[in-house]
Amino acid sequence: GTITSGRADHGGVFARRSGTTYLYLVHGNYGGTVTAKVTEYTWPSGMTKNELLTSNIARYAAVTAVVGNMIYSCVGYSSFTTSALGLLNNCEKIDVSTSTYSTLSFTSGNLTARAYAASVVVGSLIYIIGGTTGSTTSSMVPTASVQVIDTVANTVVNGPSLKMARWGASAVVAENGDIIVLGGTASTSASTGSALQKVERLSSDGVWPVLPTAFGAHPGPFSVGMTAYYVQPTW
Repeated sequence: GTITSGRADHGGVFARRSGTTYLYLVHGNYGGTVTAKVTEYTWPSGMTKNELLTSNIARYAAVTAVVGNMIYSCVGYSSFTTSALGLLNNCEKIDVSTSTYSTLSFTSGNLTARAYAASVVVGSLIYIIGGTTGSTTSSMVPTASVQVIDTVANTVVNGPSLKMARWGASAVVAENGDIIVLGGTASTSASTGSALQKVERLSSDGVWPVLPTAFGAHPGPFSVGMTAYYVQPTW
């Protein structure tokens, strides 16, 4: 099958609705038009399209995470104007079982506005890792900040910061629960800069050691047991 409506900088996740697993494309942009659409596709056969809902906030370069039957779409950019990208510091929860959404109001803590952050889910916790706090394409401002959303307590806390500020990275969770962050860039411009070739791992003592393994920017990662793998893109 094919994705019938092309988009970029969107979230792509699997979630279950009525006992069936679907592929969801969440927000993103269509050639510069930022969308609030959440699109559902049958999986793995057919790729039949269903526009599940349109949420309240159009965004791209966001964090997209699944906890239970809920899809969370957090932070990101709201505008494709290069001089004013519109950083967001909010989070929406999308309930695929009822085709409804809500904007979260945390009981404590606030999200840092950022885009192009990495993320992982550990139990009911969503880790938002690094990203850029820049609001223009010529001032991307990489950050080492890590925040954790507790989806049960409905809170946000600051986690241990990365050793290396980066945006456009990817992250995975190993079998033992370690969080591994790969690639990305520390460039302050969207059009220049080189890939980071260092990997960081969040250890049990809350420290991010830098591992001596080389990767390119924006790797596509996955983990099997204690080993993290990546798919190197072609540039």
